[in-house]
Amino acid sequence: MNSKRKIKIWPFIYMQTILMTLIGLLLGVLYSIGGLFVDLFSTGLNKGSLLAMGALWAMPILAGLVGCALGLLQWILYLLFSQFINIRLFEIFEKVD
Repeated sequence: MNSKRKIKIWPFIYMQTILMTLIGLLLGVLYSIGGLFVDLFSTGLNKGSLLAMGALWAMPILAGLVGCALGLLQWILYLLFSQFINIRLFEIFEKVD
């Protein structure tokens, strides 16, 4: 059995990007709805309310870009460190003979 296990880069980055985009969407929805209610009940709707609604599209995009960068960084770190120590990612899913 091969002691070095390589991970393909695109599925790994894709997984990180989708995960971070979904987290960004959730946070964007919470921020925009929360900001709308705070503005509605305190100062009334104004330009700040429009800025809070911009979080619906801006936060998922920014979080997706961060997820893509983090996925690339994690992939590079895995490749570097797996050469020095015997790291086998997802070895609990491998069949042991």
